[in-house]
Amino acid sequence: EKAGALFRHWVERCANRLAHFLLVAEDDAGRILGFVIALTNTRLARRVGIQVGIIDYIVVDRAAAGRGVGRALLAEALNRLVGFYTAAGFRLLASDFVLHRREKGAAG
Repeated sequence: EKAGALFRHWVERCANRLAHFLLVAEDDAGRILGFVIALTNTRLARRVGIQVGIIDYIVVDRAAAGRGVGRALLAEALNRLVGFYTAAGFRLLASDFVLHRREKGAAG
């Protein structure tokens, strides 16, 4: 319950300009199927000169699982982050992935 409240608070903060962008996938009826949050770390860039783009969360409603929603959100988020940095004169030298998956039935 506390974890769920913290997660909702984090998403609200991201929606209110903490995130570089927040993308939402909806069906034709306007129901939310999933979302992705992307962050850029300007503090790290100022301190050590490294620009970092982070895809912080990809969340897909269980009812939409297996329909390509997560893949579409990930692809669009990656395209936007790479495009953002490339337009600013950067080039992609490396990428790193840390994957987490909450198992069915897990608390939260």
